[in-house]
Amino acid sequence: MTSRPVASTEPAAWIRTLMNLLLAALKGAAAFMSDSRSLLADAIFSLSEAAESAARSKSSDKAATPRNGSDPSQSSKVIAAVIYSVVLLFGAIHVTVSSVRKLLNDDLAAPSAVAGIIAVLVIGIRLFVFSSDLSKHGPEQGGSRFDAHGRGLLSSCLMTIGVIGAMTGQQFDLSYLLYLDPAAAILGSCVIVWNVYKMLSRSIIISSSLNQCQEDTAPFIETVQRVVGVITVDELYAREMGHYIMIELKISVNPRISVFEANEIANRAKVLLQTRFSHVADVKIRVSPYDPGYPYKSNHEDIPSSEHTTLLQ
Repeated sequence: MTSRPVASTEPAAWIRTLMNLLLAALKGAAAFMSDSRSLLADAIFSLSEAAESAARSKSSDKAATPRNGSDPSQSSKVIAAVIYSVVLLFGAIHVTVSSVRKLLNDDLAAPSAVAGIIAVLVIGIRLFVFSSDLSKHGPEQGGSRFDAHGRGLLSSCLMTIGVIGAMTGQQFDLSYLLYLDPAAAILGSCVIVWNVYKMLSRSIIISSSLNQCQEDTAPFIETVQRVVGVITVDELYAREMGHYIMIELKISVNPRISVFEANEIANRAKVLLQTRFSHVADVKIRVSPYDPGYPYKSNHEDIPSSEHTTLLQ
């Protein structure tokens, strides 16, 4: 369960988006300077990762649909995802065509030293981010962490093999190694298509799940409203994941209570949902103070403000 005093955009998603954009710009500039097809393919893959991270962060900003209907912005998000996908697919096709032409060219040349430096730097960053994420979540979640970073690691490994292999071939006069760079670029384009497919599928699934009927969420809303301390259920979004359901909701509580008490209320709401509905696999709750424009009287008003940090402090 995730409970926050105030609804906010998940900063990690925007950090990943910015990092992927910077990596894409760095790899793209180095690819044009060194004439490396595999480095260009990896740059386009970083762009696809940036688009995917941005889509995830927007989804987390509006992870719950309003109780009076579905989020009308979801259609525009799907359209944006389609546009991103088309642009990225055109980039993958361009890399594939230029790589095939280079393979058919008898006068192959290895990328310059700039590509080698960037390749080593990028694979180092990838491995560092993966190891940090793995240590943060623990070895028991290693499979899910590898699934999250697997395509990025594969793309960067292909790029590194292509660049370093071609440079080694030129250094030791092994002409057959010069084919590694364009060959790795073609394989990297396949990884781009794979990532674009995953991003597009996720956007369509989220959009379709948000179009569910209001009656589907009514039992969940009624259950949460029975929890002592919950004033209103502002938003609730239930997503089907196979035979299970993931619930994300936003509740309002008394603004005079402490953050600890607000988290306790969120915990009780989660336990009640998972106890009453056995098919609910996970619950994420955002906690916000009830609008002070509508006074709410409770037993907590007598607690001195100096003893606890309230939601308004």
